[in-house]
Amino acid sequence: MQWGLVSGVALACLAGTTTSLRAENTIVLDTFFSGILPRCQGSKSFEQFRTSLADRYGHDANGKRLKSNTPVTAPTEIKPALGSISAKNKGEYTLVLVPLSGTFRSLPVSAVEFVFGNENGYDMTIVRFSASRSKVAQVLDQDIARAKRLLKRRFQAGETGADQSVTLDVEGGQTRLICDTSN
Repeated sequence: MQWGLVSGVALACLAGTTTSLRAENTIVLDTFFSGILPRCQGSKSFEQFRTSLADRYGHDANGKRLKSNTPVTAPTEIKPALGSISAKNKGEYTLVLVPLSGTFRSLPVSAVEFVFGNENGYDMTIVRFSASRSKVAQVLDQDIARAKRLLKRRFQAGETGADQSVTLDVEGGQTRLICDTSN
């Protein structure tokens, strides 16, 4: 009986240690996503990664892959957080899904998606969170409002198209930050 109690306590301690180690090893994606709000552009490493994905998975207007042998350039600091990348040609655009396991501004991130137009100007970055819309809004709403003001000023100055937007929505039970910079 005592052996069972000791084993149970030891297992509980190990489980607690594992949980705290996992929490300490969470990949913080703040530097990687730096600039996503308010500019809808990430850090230099984010933009290089994004460009390499567009090169690797992009299609022309006829559905032909452009540069399928191009290597994906994933920044070293996010490699431990990356899942298996997938891409699907949806006709007018290619959707690239990059599973991520980390946090952005302390919010759990499950993926980043990219929409690359098939030679038609579609251009979106979508960050998927594993947190409620209200929690994400609590952290990001001020920056989203600032991003909307910035896009409006850029449109008025003739720098961007009128359809560009930054929004927060829910799809499939996940909160999404959508930066639509399509032309």
